[in-house]
Amino acid sequence: MNRRFILAAACVIAVCGCGPGSDVNGFPSAAVQAYCHFAYHCCTPSERATFPNGFDNTAQQYNFDNESDCNQKLSESAQVAYQAIQASVKDKRITWNSSAAQSCIDAVNKAASSCSAQAYIIATQGDPTMPGTKAVCDQSQFVTGTVAASGPCTISADCSGTGSDCTPPKQTGTTQTVTSGGTCTPLPTVGQMCQGQCEPGNSCCNAQVCVALQATGASCTSGGGGCSAQPCDATKDFCGWNGTALLCSTKIAGGQPCGKDMNGVDLPESCQSNQCTNGSCTAAGGQAVTYSICTGNSDGF
Repeated sequence: MNRRFILAAACVIAVCGCGPGSDVNGFPSAAVQAYCHFAYHCCTPSERATFPNGFDNTAQQYNFDNESDCNQKLSESAQVAYQAIQASVKDKRITWNSSAAQSCIDAVNKAASSCSAQAYIIATQGDPTMPGTKAVCDQSQFVTGTVAASGPCTISADCSGTGSDCTPPKQTGTTQTVTSGGTCTPLPTVGQMCQGQCEPGNSCCNAQVCVALQATGASCTSGGGGCSAQPCDATKDFCGWNGTALLCSTKIAGGQPCGKDMNGVDLPESCQSNQCTNGSCTAAGGQAVTYSICTGNSDGF
């Protein structure tokens, strides 16, 4: 997610949904159909001019001005762009879960049929009021790499390790000619140099070196951007002042006093919702979210 799905030559790639086909061969065109249907069924021409992910620019690039034309021309590009994943599924470097893909199809078609921007965003991008929760259309829900570390790959999605990367496949011209040659390389671990990511259980910070996450109750040091020499697991803990020391402490439920740093400043990250208002943690989902995607409002994207 996350690698995004191809809707048109790496331009309109947000995992925008699906149509009648939930297998790997039918999915690209189905995704395009849902995207085009939402755009033409739910949005006016002026709203499409500012539609998220550059719909108006894409329409001009591919020279279409109605839903049928949109489906045909973007489907052609989507099928070409999706060849790498289709080849990996065929060669068993990737397993494809049709049932999970169908769940994405159902969710997005339901959102498009009712023109519910909220349902559309939750299905394709996740619920903004529930940070960290995967959307039903997150590619990791139905694409699983099977290639172990040091194994041959063509795209990063082939690799089985979390965050494992693959040397980009060779390409010829404008079509994606998938060849062998890549190798799955896992994320760095404790003490190894990193560039933003480490294997699970570690944090990439300070001098761009992987540092192990501290256990709940252990000493910690806080730093900008979530990095510290003794980082807590931000998915469940925060580094807060208990009156005598900084310790990794369990995140706080809504309605309870927010955690503080050693200077007595409230810490939004101390709350389960990551929201602290007037000294108290806001309940998850307590922040108002708007979903005016047809008018170009980026909330939820």
